[in-house]
Amino acid sequence: MSSVEAVQKQLSDEITKFEQYRQVEAVQKQLSDEITKFGALQKSYQKTLHLRQQLDSQLNENSIVKEEMDLLEDDAKTYKLVGPLLMSIDLKEAKDNVNSRIKYISEEIKRHDTVISELSEQQEKQREVVTKLQQQLQQIQLKTPTLK
Repeated sequence: MSSVEAVQKQLSDEITKFEQYRQVEAVQKQLSDEITKFGALQKSYQKTLHLRQQLDSQLNENSIVKEEMDLLEDDAKTYKLVGPLLMSIDLKEAKDNVNSRIKYISEEIKRHDTVISELSEQQEKQREVVTKLQQQLQQIQLKTPTLK
């Protein structure tokens, strides 16, 4: 092999290494971006789950209030705390307020359940994207063991 051919071979090898390096760099950046997206989905999922748990607590509290109100006689006096004052209100009005809160909270729980389900599906899809990119990066690195 002549010195020109040796230089051409060396140059060709360096170009190949450079192209492989750029390919690894591109996949690493894409992987980093996808991991960031996955983290954002996880954060959103946790926040929505926390809100769902708060709604569940509120529903339980209101259900207990409803059960207690159902035990009252129709002519029982009921009061509502308005700022620092206790205001007398009609038992029927109090029951209607509690029932409307229970209905609203139940609807919000259903909405949050839907969002949680959607976020869970998105997380799974994003996890698959990240896994594929990790495998792709490993394959590139295995093909080029001299890549530094």
